Amino acid sequence: MRKKHSISPESIRLVKHKDGAIDHTKTGQAVKEARTELGVSQRAIARRLKQSSTYISDLEAGTRKWTEEKLAGWKIAMLDEIASREQVHA
Repeated sequence: MRKKHSISPESIRLVKHKDGAIDHTKTGQAVKEARTELGVSQRAIARRLKQSSTYISDLEAGTRKWTEEKLAGWKIAMLDEIASREQVHA
């Protein structure tokens, strides 16, 4: 039986300040929360994005800048990782 999660990769959005600028720290926190709740490691995301685990950690910490493109890639990597796990357990 698959575990139900209260969060999904598709639901994650860039968090913005009142002036419309991206809040990189809060976006990173939201991404990390989703990733950990879904049980996916930074290493798995890094491998799918062809990046280092340090790069993923920096994004989640807000020390690297988020863009729509980076977030879209992250969502695809999360969905791919979740799908591959479901196939293994099917």
